[in-house]
Amino acid sequence: MRYSRLGIVAVALGLVLLTAGITAGATSSDACQKVYTSNTLSNLQKYIDCREDRQDAALARIEARLPTTDPTTEPPTTAPPTSIPPTSIPPTSPPPAPSGVCDPAKAAFTFTGQGSRGIDGNYDASAEQWGVAGYNYKSTMGVCDHNSWYVDVTTDNVKGDGAVKAYPSMRRIYHDWSTQDFSKDPKLSSFPQLKVDFAATDPASCSGCIYDTAFDIWLNGIGGSNNTELMIWTHNVGQRPYGSKVASGINISGHTWDLWSGNSNHYIAYVPTDTSNITSGTLDVKTFVADLVARDRMAATSLPGGQTDPYVGQVSFGVEPVSTGGVSKHWDFTKFDIQDS
Repeated sequence: MRYSRLGIVAVALGLVLLTAGITAGATSSDACQKVYTSNTLSNLQKYIDCREDRQDAALARIEARLPTTDPTTEPPTTAPPTSIPPTSIPPTSPPPAPSGVCDPAKAAFTFTGQGSRGIDGNYDASAEQWGVAGYNYKSTMGVCDHNSWYVDVTTDNVKGDGAVKAYPSMRRIYHDWSTQDFSKDPKLSSFPQLKVDFAATDPASCSGCIYDTAFDIWLNGIGGSNNTELMIWTHNVGQRPYGSKVASGINISGHTWDLWSGNSNHYIAYVPTDTSNITSGTLDVKTFVADLVARDRMAATSLPGGQTDPYVGQVSFGVEPVSTGGVSKHWDFTKFDIQDS
């Protein structure tokens, strides 16, 4: 504490009277009396400061005994829950994204050449290539979401062998690639349903084109001696499936199909015969597999029960280009949504 000069003069004039009062009013328990050892203005200042400090401390002790309320926190009206209750049970798969044409300027990502990348939780975009050596081949795959992507391809068939060059596609992968144990993949019977909604728009005109738009479904493994590769073609332009035709007139999912088999049933293809181009629809994968099992067309496998109740590794949808006549051609995929629960 500090005083003005006038205040100090007033204190000095009354020093004798104050000294007497301090001496008379102090008790043996007054700790501040110990600092007042002489009748000087500086000692008087020390005494007054000491008394004020002790009064402040006493007031603080009184306030500490009073109930307090934190103004920043509202008291709870009920006991808080241990966790936030869900408003609904989360689905096993992400909800469908809006379908539509993917604008290249708004694509989430693109592949120029080969590549793969996960998107929308359980889906994976794949610009897969394997047969491009010795051919003119160039591709771009742009992805907005799993229901909306496009493919631009330029290639030729200069060798005249009809070789498939690549398979840019969207995939739903069920296999855990941290292991090679395909017996851990879900069995077909574990799915309450396994249906695929799809839509695709092929090039408006494509003179000299050879390709197929198709589903590629891997059962009892992915690439190996145990698996069955099940293809379901939705559009065939000048292409011939591998192997030989083993059945005709098969009615599944509203269409009529031929069944092709190659490599001791390790390759299977259903090819539509009622139309050359199924642009959109819903395919029931479980019904196709049940037809294979009934015809004894599931490939031999070492996986337990795999020939009657196969293990599902992945389901893909895309295009297998053989030739575009050496010019760039464009495909739009505007629906690929799997119903598996």
